[in-house]
Amino acid sequence: MKPVVWGALGLGALLLAVLAIKNRMMILMLAIVIPKLRASIPRLERTASLECLDKQVNITFDQFGIPTINAQSRLDAIRGLGYVSARDRLFQWTC
Repeated sequence: MKPVVWGALGLGALLLAVLAIKNRMMILMLAIVIPKLRASIPRLERTASLECLDKQVNITFDQFGIPTINAQSRLDAIRGLGYVSARDRLFQWTC
């Protein structure tokens, strides 16, 4: 029974090696694309400091990731909304 298992593992490894050599461009692309996609996930920061705010703005997210923005003024709420939108859309937002 053991020789059959080792033989199957050896054939599987050989098949993977042949596919890797044949499709090395695809493997190279995956090696580049996967880290880039992981880096593009928004960071879940607990606090962020924006210099353009007049007063404190609290942004909370529910279980589905929908933000609720609590601010003292409409302008601060709009700036908070801009920050959340930029964070989710992978753009950098500055004041």
